This record gives sequence, C-alpha cells and structure tokens, in this order.
Amino acid sequence: MKNQILYILFSFHLLCGYLTADEPTWQVTGKMKYPVSGAQSVVRDSLVYVIGGYSDSLQANVRWIQQFNPVSGEWSIVANMIEKRYGFFAGIHDDKLYIYGGINEVNPNSFNLEEWDFGSPNTVVHNENELFDRVFSTGTVYKDNLLMIGGYAASRGSNANLPYIANFDFHSMEISSVDDTSFTSNALPVQQMSVAVNDNLFLFGGSFNGVLQNYDIIQLENLSRYSVGSRIITPRAAGVAVYSSYSDLIYLIGGYNETTPAVASLEVISNYDTYPLVSAGSQLNYARRNHAAVVLNEKIYVFGGENASGKVIDFIEEIYAGPVSVVEESELIKNFSLSQNYPNPFNPETNISFTLQKSMEIQVEIYNTLGEKIITLVDGSFLAGNHSIKWNGSNQEGKAVPTGVYLYSLIADHNFITKKMLLLR
Repeated sequence: MKNQILYILFSFHLLCGYLTADEPTWQVTGKMKYPVSGAQSVVRDSLVYVIGGYSDSLQANVRWIQQFNPVSGEWSIVANMIEKRYGFFAGIHDDKLYIYGGINEVNPNSFNLEEWDFGSPNTVVHNENELFDRVFSTGTVYKDNLLMIGGYAASRGSNANLPYIANFDFHSMEISSVDDTSFTSNALPVQQMSVAVNDNLFLFGGSFNGVLQNYDIIQLENLSRYSVGSRIITPRAAGVAVYSSYSDLIYLIGGYNETTPAVASLEVISNYDTYPLVSAGSQLNYARRNHAAVVLNEKIYVFGGENASGKVIDFIEEIYAGPVSVVEESELIKNFSLSQNYPNPFNPETNISFTLQKSMEIQVEIYNTLGEKIITLVDGSFLAGNHSIKWNGSNQEGKAVPTGVYLYSLIADHNFITKKMLLLR
C-alpha cells in the first residue's frame, strides 16, 4: 500500500505539471530558410504559416507569408502582405487569415485589416479603422469577433487614445470599445502573451511600467476581465503562450525581462481556469524574444525571434506536448479504465465510473493536493463490467471537505489510474 500511495503522489505531480516521468526536452530540428523576428504563426491543414517579421539579411521588415511543412522540412514564400509588419497580430476566421497592426515601413498611417484566403499570392484590405493601429498588442479570434488588447499606436504617437480592449465584428464590420477603464492613462500594456482555451482568453506578463508577472483571464462570452490568484514564475514580455489540447496544458515560452534580454525558460500551466498550477519546464536551447510558436500534432514548434544581442535566430526547436501517462496505455486497455467524474466541477456530489475487463480486487481513493488521503471509497472485489460510485465531498470521518482540486485514483493489479476533479462549495 505504501508503494501505491507513492505512485499516486507521483501521478498527481504529473497531472499538475510539476514533473514528468521522462520530462520532454527541446530539440533543435532544423533551420528557417528565411529567418525572422517579430513574426506571427498559424496552423492550417497540418502546415505552418509564418507571417511577416524582421529579416536580418534584408535589414528590414518583410511582407512574406512563409509556409513550412514539418514532415518534409520544406520552406517556401507563398504570398505577400500589403504592408511590411513587425510586432502585429494574425488570426484565422472562417478559413481566412486576418492581420492588423505592428510597425510597417510602407505607409505609416495605414490602418488596414488585411485578409488572405490561403491561396492568393497577395492579401487584400478587408477593413480600415484607426483602432487597428496597434503595435505589440495581443488578442484572439472568437466566433465572429476579433478581440484586440493593449499595444500602442504606431503612427499617432504615445498620446493616442486607445481602449485597452476593442472588438471588431466580422458581420457588422464595426469596431466597438469594450474596455477603456482598466488603464486610465494613454499608456497600455504591450507584448502581453495570450492564448484562448474554450471560452476564456488567458493573458500573461507583458510590459507596463516594468515587465509583469500577471495572470489574467478574459471571459470571451461577456468580455469581462479578472485576475487569478496565481502569478507566472518569471516576469516576461514578448514571449509566446500556446495551448496543447493533447496534454490539456498551457505553455509559456521565452520572452525578456529587466534582467534577462532573452529568456530561455518554459512554464507549464495546468488547472489553468480553476486553481492554476504553474511549474518550470525544459529550457530552450536558444533563449529568444519576439519569436513565433504553434502546436501541431502533439508538438510545439518555435521559430525565429531574437537572442540577447538582437540577432535573429534561424534554428527551429520543438518539444513534445502530448499526453503524459505513468501506466502503459496497453495495460490500461487490457485490464481497466477510469472515466472523468461527472459532473465536474461538482457540488454536492459527483459520479466516478470505471470499467473492469476481469474480476479483480480494487481500491478507489480520494487525495487532496498535498497528497493526503481524504477517503477510501472502495476496497474490495468487483466483477468484470461497468461500475459507478458516488462521492459526496466528505472525508473518512463524514465531514465536508472545502472547495478545491482533488485527485481520485483507481488501483488494481499493481497499477493505477489517477484523474483530477474540482469541488465548488
């Protein structure tokens, strides 16, 4: 039993992102044919598109839309933007790419929202508005809306009045100011890192009177913003935040702060929308800021960016971002399986279901985040088949436990499966 408890504690750390059985490390897997910094990247049909940025070889910002095939390693320039952009935003809506903001070198008064259909040799102007004039902003495309957050106005100077959050509606073709009260001065945060997961946009760090450690959430349905209790480990700006649905984790990569002009660290965030747990991951081989990154087929790919000396990095790095398991999947399928509890989050009780492929002795146990056992729900022999038990949120003495994240574990045949659940009082 002592070994089982140790295994469960180990599994809990795996689930929360503190450590892994074989912690993934960054691998250098090639070079960009046309390296850039300050670019954006998106994925479509298993291909990566790297848009714009600054080229060392040209000593200038570029219009390029580059296409990268991770399978073949081939690079090509497949289209050009209207503007040469650095430090801008790009996102996909209805299978078209939309680009706004950044520093451009063609028309300093351009307020264009550019559109590209992934087939034409050039972008076109979709809309014009002075609120698209944002450098180092962040945001997301959510349903039929383009959300723009922070940044500064490139062509109108630092005194230009920008709302912290603005929303462009693709149907009405109108922009509305959503939030201009979070920051009372004309200065807004810049180089924040953000990633959308489900109906939330997660915001990290950035620069505003210094480099920040903030961890904020914007609820995308009502566009309300609030801060969570956690902070990221390292203050950083100009990094990249990505989400992997394969591991259900958020990854915060690179950037800079007051003491480190190019950051190599990776932070991994689990329980991102409830009780966030932020832990340190593997270090990049090349510290970078203003780089681009995407998730594709259980891997994170990092492209370009600048090193501490401002030189553009051409090396591509990748890291595994798929599911982590202590027990071999084949063993789980052969012997038993454990379902996610339902409902989750829950109050006052939840159902825990499991399937046994043969009759066996099992235990179902609940632990808190400190690894302390709360209660043993099951300890005995069960027949093969589907089973379900309830937990009413109480401990072994029948007392109600507080709101929090809990771990439930099914133990059988010297193996176990562990999952997380959230109790909300």
